[in-house]
Amino acid sequence: MANEISKTITTRVSKGGAVVTFSQTDTLDMSGTVMATIPVATTTSWAALAIPASVTGAIHLEVKNLDSANYVQFAVDSGGTYIFARLNAGEVASFSRLPAVPYVRANTAAVNLLCTVYQQ
Repeated sequence: MANEISKTITTRVSKGGAVVTFSQTDTLDMSGTVMATIPVATTTSWAALAIPASVTGAIHLEVKNLDSANYVQFAVDSGGTYIFARLNAGEVASFSRLPAVPYVRANTAAVNLLCTVYQQ
């Protein structure tokens, strides 16, 4: 099959009378079959994002920070040397084709995330 994954990103920014909009849709092929939406609890120490072990290879990840005050950081390594994203309280993000499961760390207190993950 083809085009099993469809992603739409829409952003509208308005300030001082100026408006900027962006909207794009992308369709992607999915070679795997595993997908899940799961709650994930994070701590203030770097740890691999707790996603199902059956999700292997390149992954797509959508995540929402459910906390009202704290942010989380995402890194490609267990020591947080290579941080690639920060997700503030209440924010959402979409990451495509991550080569491996990312590491995550909460800022000042444990944070709950809602994650949707699926194989490339």
